[in-house]
Amino acid sequence: MSLNNFETENMKGRQFMNDTSPAAFNDNHGSIDTHKRNVMIFFSDTASYWESVYERSLENRCRADELVMHKRKSTVLKVVDEFAASRSLSVLDIGCGPGVFLEEMVKRGHRVSAIDISERMVKEANEKIEKYGFEEPVCVQGDVEDLHFPDESQDLVLCLGVLPYLLDDSRALDEIGRVLKKGGMTVFVLTNLLKLGNFFDPYYYCCRYWQYLWFHVLNRRRAMKRLLDSENFGANKVFVIRRYTLMQIHRMFKKTYFQKSMIYGNEYGPLTFWRRNYLPDKMSERISSGLERLEKKQGLHWLQFISSEWVIACIKK
Repeated sequence: MSLNNFETENMKGRQFMNDTSPAAFNDNHGSIDTHKRNVMIFFSDTASYWESVYERSLENRCRADELVMHKRKSTVLKVVDEFAASRSLSVLDIGCGPGVFLEEMVKRGHRVSAIDISERMVKEANEKIEKYGFEEPVCVQGDVEDLHFPDESQDLVLCLGVLPYLLDDSRALDEIGRVLKKGGMTVFVLTNLLKLGNFFDPYYYCCRYWQYLWFHVLNRRRAMKRLLDSENFGANKVFVIRRYTLMQIHRMFKKTYFQKSMIYGNEYGPLTFWRRNYLPDKMSERISSGLERLEKKQGLHWLQFISSEWVIACIKK
């Protein structure tokens, strides 16, 4: 496909979403709640961090979070390439961030659209792919719970690390299922409540797990909203990240358009104590790589239960 034809195909899918201004976002989605506004501010403030953890070369990666993101990227791209099988797909990247995966989709010749709740992320994503000849914005400010795309318009939806920042998954899953074609694929990344790295960290037993019980055992929506609207959220924005167990994920997808096709465990470290790594990053990486190799052996798939996060590929029924 020539670049001109490629751009024409992309324009067909984006004619209804040309205004990327914050005012247009509020007009289209209504006034957003405190929770979403806090998430928007958080990602605008940390945009350069997300760019750095994905983009640093592998040999120069020294932090555990950079290694996690490198493995996430390689796993997601492998899943996408196997599904595409050299076809050109219509791809929607939800929560595209600074455009790292968006650029990879463009390089592969896919027809792309993208949204992010953060205005700064939208700007960075569009700047990243300008060099490929796009005259109109590919990425616009948007909300996963209110997607302004036609029914069954996408072959592939990327939703990488987005659901954990929501109060509830159901509306987002319904919207993703609506815009995805039958037989199309969605790739999710979800964080693990029971990850190995936290097993010996009292911080998570004292501070994290009571939040989980509060949210799931008590009034879940009211409890989470109170937490996210509190001063704690402003002081430690990582509180917004919901974590899952594999049992929760199995139950969650039973109620949706999707059938799970594959779950990949991603990373097993670093081991922490009061949120500080107590092993050198290189040693943590060796332990994690060893566990990843063991996970692939027959009878050891249960190790997925304690990985740091999962890459989950789902096909629309």
